Amino acid sequence: MAAPVVGCGQIASSVSPKYVWPVSQHDSNRFCANLGTCCNSKPTLVESIVKNYVEARSDGLTLRKGPESDKKGQRMNEPIDLLIKEWYLVTMNATRDIIRDGAVAVRGSQIVDVGKAADLEARYDATRTVGGDRFVVTPGLVNTHIHITGEPLTRGYVPDDTPFEENVFMWLCPLYSVYSSEEERLSGQLAAVEMLKSGTTSFLEAGTIRFLDEVIDGLNEAGIRGRVGRWVWDLPPE
Repeated sequence: MAAPVVGCGQIASSVSPKYVWPVSQHDSNRFCANLGTCCNSKPTLVESIVKNYVEARSDGLTLRKGPESDKKGQRMNEPIDLLIKEWYLVTMNATRDIIRDGAVAVRGSQIVDVGKAADLEARYDATRTVGGDRFVVTPGLVNTHIHITGEPLTRGYVPDDTPFEENVFMWLCPLYSVYSSEEERLSGQLAAVEMLKSGTTSFLEAGTIRFLDEVIDGLNEAGIRGRVGRWVWDLPPE
């Protein structure tokens, strides 16, 4: 069983946190949860981190607002919801162009135009403009194998030097088996936020989720696109 979650190739109107990040500060700006979610971390800390991200995602980074209307008698520019400006824009067109001082125009959940920032600013009136000359905009990255439940909340719990069978059957399987629906939801949200903050906007989960509905609800709240699967087992539990 698989379920799509929100938007990768199509940008949502509040997507600036997942599509724009500083070039020179990319590593230092990685989500602080990377350093703070070992097995000793309190759930309230992780919940606060996820909550703060979800709220910030809705607010975005507003640099300026476009004009409400043109002067009387002049042709009005097309309205858009969001203009993402950047130092470099990496495209996925046939020639894989990289545009210096580029921009992306977004209306609703659709990318309506891509090109030079000056051209798009002359063509559109944006409700919000984000980004700047420290930023690179790229297509969203795709993580093709990830476990979003279990490990995200217990980093450092499983020893690094354990053999594969011991790692999986003596450490990880018992860990997954005791997670509650609330813990799986929170774990999925934490994994989603970490991916989004480092430019990953779509993922393929490895099929190790027990409480699928709760996890999908949390992923939709975080605003990421993915395919997830329910945990299945061909042996009865011991």
